[in-house]
Amino acid sequence: MLDNSVGIRFRDVSPESFILSHRKGFVRAVRNAMNCKSKDVIIVSVQPSRDDDLLRARRNVDYLNERSKRYIHKDLDVLFTVRKSDDGFYSSDTIRKALNDNLEELEESTKLVVEEIIRLECNNKYCLYGSCQDHYVLDTSELEPVSTDVTSFVSPKHHQKLECLCNEGYGGDRCDTIVNECARNPCPVFKICIPDASQTGYSCQCPEGFAGPSCDVDISKCHDQNCYIARNPMSFHERVTAVQDHQ
Repeated sequence: MLDNSVGIRFRDVSPESFILSHRKGFVRAVRNAMNCKSKDVIIVSVQPSRDDDLLRARRNVDYLNERSKRYIHKDLDVLFTVRKSDDGFYSSDTIRKALNDNLEELEESTKLVVEEIIRLECNNKYCLYGSCQDHYVLDTSELEPVSTDVTSFVSPKHHQKLECLCNEGYGGDRCDTIVNECARNPCPVFKICIPDASQTGYSCQCPEGFAGPSCDVDISKCHDQNCYIARNPMSFHERVTAVQDHQ
């Protein structure tokens, strides 16, 4: 569910005010934008905006003065997701696009100003030899209780986290450490490098389901001897030697 969540930052509103006066309008706007039912709009977390580092990264500034920090803390971050009618959840990209296309209705329905629909862009240089992914994480040890005279809402606090998916052969938080020989790309492009304990430290293998010198034979389509793939072929000399030894 978190992988399909989207964060919205509303300007100058408290958690109590949002839950009491703006939540229904928010759910209604998302419902209309996504063409779904109100019950399928799931609010995961509501918390005051305190992510100074995230704001600094987005706006490319070196510092935030005290006035800016006070202003940020008056904003509110709402994390939510949308369930599909059949099964699963809509992707965060789908939700984000729908909201961007209906931003005016969202602000009109909530009576709030949308500071931003949060999207933490991974920097291409963040992961040296790998791909960068960002996702939300819930801190269940730190709850954010919201209580009013009419209703209450309790949710864990959330934050965004960057992670690197390293290429084969690399490791470390930023994929900047060589961990095996596959980092040197020793295999042809159509084969996969598998680290092992051999003298070379690796072996080149075809992707699962394929075979042949160029890994272009689909094993699942082999139904006769014309595409027979020998697992451990024996040479003619080896066969003769084996027969002589047997005699």
